[in-house]
Amino acid sequence: MADRHASSLHLAFSVPTLAGGGAERVVVTLANAFAEAGHNVDLLLTSRCGPYSESVSPQVSVVNFECGHTWHTVPALVQTLRQRQPDVLVSALFGATVAAYGATTWMRTRGESVPRLCATVHAPRPRTRNQGGRARLQAHAAHMILRRVETVVAVSRTLARSLATHVGRDRERIEVIYNPIDIDAVQSGMEALPHDWLEDHVPVVVSAGRLHPQKDYRTLLRAVARLHDRNRRVRAIILGEGPERKRLDELSRRLGISPDTAFPGFVENPYAFMAQADVFALPSPVEAFGNVVVEALACGTPVVATDSSGGPVEILRTDGATYGSFVPPQDPVAMADALAAMLSRPVDQCRLQRRARDFGVSKAVNRYYDLFEQTACGAS
Repeated sequence: MADRHASSLHLAFSVPTLAGGGAERVVVTLANAFAEAGHNVDLLLTSRCGPYSESVSPQVSVVNFECGHTWHTVPALVQTLRQRQPDVLVSALFGATVAAYGATTWMRTRGESVPRLCATVHAPRPRTRNQGGRARLQAHAAHMILRRVETVVAVSRTLARSLATHVGRDRERIEVIYNPIDIDAVQSGMEALPHDWLEDHVPVVVSAGRLHPQKDYRTLLRAVARLHDRNRRVRAIILGEGPERKRLDELSRRLGISPDTAFPGFVENPYAFMAQADVFALPSPVEAFGNVVVEALACGTPVVATDSSGGPVEILRTDGATYGSFVPPQDPVAMADALAAMLSRPVDQCRLQRRARDFGVSKAVNRYYDLFEQTACGAS
């Protein structure tokens, strides 16, 4: 999967949990790939919970702080950094970055040797449970830290521009490295599913992600209802868990499409659904990258996405070539039109799969290795 590198590094990846989000999956993929390439890799967790915990390679050393909140890990993180002495500390998600910055700053003020900090940013704003005072405090702290930290990596050019504007860090000081997608693993999971919906002749639209208002699955459901109103029957399968699930189920009943809508929850192998779908839909108004878009392409499934969603546009449109269809955000009529058009045209699966290969693991790992090697040379 990953190339062997000229010199070995000691890397520590810090992420709150291994919940079923895109950032967590990227951290596990990078940790496994660097360990496979011969590097010494630690994975530092606030709590070892979540479905990706079973995906961590035995070559990766896992440190579980068992703390209630990421910010409470600072004392344990300081102790771990003293003991393990990594060359580079890589944080993912804003809470982990705040804790990592706090720990390394405290150690530096005491004259201790600290690893260089590399903050990877996967979203334009912190992921919080509420939008009250704590959310504003966390956003303020994260933005202050991202202005000061040694190295910042954004997962798309769109996100890098957003960070430069809203955080105040020079755009030239933000690296852009696309998320690594294990294309071979995706394609090995393209098995046939014994699901009635995937065996008859009614077209199936699949989407996948956290069931959260930010993902705007309501627009997708309304688009499916529009198609039904036009006597164009389609079925929708939306994979994932989240706080919006009950409301989405209720909306599908109000729209009269409940018999043709399924919410299977989190599934270990979403690629089997993607591979057998007729179209993959991404209704999110904003996506920093969009791992699921690359995964759908790797399955040879055409994609309809919003044209303001950042990363997906970079994935689906490059050098004058287009690999999917785009619609305005929060526009169920346009989404319905795009789905109908996509269902009516032939699909060049090989072309879509070739595009997916541009986002393979080895490319991202080699980019990160070059960056980490440069970063480690400046370790204090």
